[in-house]
Amino acid sequence: MKRFFYSIPGKLILIAFFCLCVLGAIGGGATCLYLYEEDAYRSPPQDRFIETNLCESMAYRDAVEISSYFEVYLQTDGQSDPYLDRYYAAENTNFRFRILDQNGAAIASNTDMLDSSAMVEEYRFYSYTSKDDESYDLQAQTEENLPQIYTIEFQVDSALSVTDRYKTAAGLYDFAFSARYGLAILTLICLVFGILSFVALLCVAGHRKDEDALTLSALDRFPFDVLCFGVVLIFCLGFPIFNYYDWSELPLAIAAVGLITVVTALSVALLCMTLASRLKSKSFWKTTLLYRILRPVKRWMLYLWGKLKELARGLPLIWKAVLVYSLISILEFILIIFMFNNPGGVLLWLAFRLSICGVLCLVSLNLMQLKKGGDRIVSGDLSQKVETSNMIWEFRKFGESLNNISAGLSRAVDEKMKSERMKTELITNVSHDIKTPLTSIVNYVDLLKKENYENEHVREYVEVLDRQSRRLKKLTEDLVEASKATTGNITVNPAKTNVGELLNQSIAEYAEPLNANGLEPVLTLPEEPVYIYADGRLLWRVFDNLLGNICKYAMPGTRVYFDLNETDRKVNITLKNISRSPLNISAEELMERFVRGDSSRSTEGSGLGLSIARSLIELQNGVFRLAVDGDLFKVSVQFNALEQAPTSGKQA
Repeated sequence: MKRFFYSIPGKLILIAFFCLCVLGAIGGGATCLYLYEEDAYRSPPQDRFIETNLCESMAYRDAVEISSYFEVYLQTDGQSDPYLDRYYAAENTNFRFRILDQNGAAIASNTDMLDSSAMVEEYRFYSYTSKDDESYDLQAQTEENLPQIYTIEFQVDSALSVTDRYKTAAGLYDFAFSARYGLAILTLICLVFGILSFVALLCVAGHRKDEDALTLSALDRFPFDVLCFGVVLIFCLGFPIFNYYDWSELPLAIAAVGLITVVTALSVALLCMTLASRLKSKSFWKTTLLYRILRPVKRWMLYLWGKLKELARGLPLIWKAVLVYSLISILEFILIIFMFNNPGGVLLWLAFRLSICGVLCLVSLNLMQLKKGGDRIVSGDLSQKVETSNMIWEFRKFGESLNNISAGLSRAVDEKMKSERMKTELITNVSHDIKTPLTSIVNYVDLLKKENYENEHVREYVEVLDRQSRRLKKLTEDLVEASKATTGNITVNPAKTNVGELLNQSIAEYAEPLNANGLEPVLTLPEEPVYIYADGRLLWRVFDNLLGNICKYAMPGTRVYFDLNETDRKVNITLKNISRSPLNISAEELMERFVRGDSSRSTEGSGLGLSIARSLIELQNGVFRLAVDGDLFKVSVQFNALEQAPTSGKQA
């Protein structure tokens, strides 16, 4: 059944049923209302048509029509209308009348005597003896041109012996009166079924029998506002019939009203159905004529607005400020002109100045927020964001830029820390994994060296294995130490340390390698001992790495300078040498891990010595600096001079 009403025949049946219900509800309701006004529902009821207001209005209309024809009769020297004489003859109508002059004499009639027992109505009208109405002058009235007063006495024959419109109307009234209670019930039934059929029409709107999805018909694509205009036009053309139709011709009037009611109901049903289809498919606005007109207008407006915004964004801030100032000046000039002889203009000017003051306060607050946000970024606090919801114009954009800078810096720092952590963890894990099998290799190589080999090549092979395994062991140890130094996973036991003595001992330990490479150490120490608060073991490891680098990369036959001095309560340790190979990289790159000064990588080394040294110095609250000037390689280490050594240790 549901699929049937989705089809065109099913929808036509529903529409026809709805129109029939509307016709029944409106016709029955109007009839019941008329019967109620005629006291048909009172006790005792009004059951005679001859006593109804409709009968009276029909008779009154006939009286008016007779008066107009009689006036023409007087102005045409007694030439009456044959149609009027025939239509209002006693044998052709139940309307009875006689015309009396102002003296009460009957001058025209279609009956010998009116029924005195029935109601007799009177209608008075005026007529002029002059044939030319325009010649009548109120300022020059005479007895000859004064208006004559005539009276029409009329009634409707209570027997209704002639078959005319009165008898037809009486028959319709008698039928409605006899079915008055049934009409009320029928009206209610038609109203209920009309509502149900209307709801059903809205439900099936937009559906088709063989399709599950909503489908818009040609009517649904037609501009909705044009359809509304058409329905309103139909209603406006049909509405005057209710007020101006000749209700004396009751059957024709009922037929005309019924036709207009059906047409209006059909138009409303189709309009509501297409409205439901458009709302279901969410295409209501797009299927209007107004949308089709405004769409290109909106497109052009958005295009122009975009160009204006692009132009405004392209203007420098100074020109934007000049433009705003010019607009303010023009508005103020207009207000000043308006103030002359107008007290209200003064109030407008004051309000304008107060609004400018408010804008300046808002600008000041925005600048203050931007300054605070910039200060937080400078101080390293990247977690706080600049509140831009209350900012205006360029200040909002600048605040968003500050937030983006803060977010970018925060992401960069996080990525850097993550990368460093991953590298450190990788180094630590790999180093520990390599260290165990490497120890076994070194031990077995030592065992092989103790054996006697007749073949000299085997002995050479063992020597190579021994050298390379120990080098790999040293690299692994450096990796572990670098990882610990970077993460601070080293126990620091600071104590009062004589720097000069420790430096002198370190140089003495490397005396043989220095001499082997033709390097002459030049040590400069102050006369008085210099003490710092540091861990002697870690400081020795730093000197060991630095001296090892000097032996590997310094140019043979040159001097190596070791300087120790104290300035402004700062202890400075400086090591300088001339590089064997050109230093074609910067000091920052040399400080990176696995970077070696020998680009050919022909010397032994892991590239971790400087990185380890810097980390160990920083763990002891010192400063490690590296400088490259041509072939001059310079390392500076700085500590605070010891005044009074603390008694507690430090866990880094």
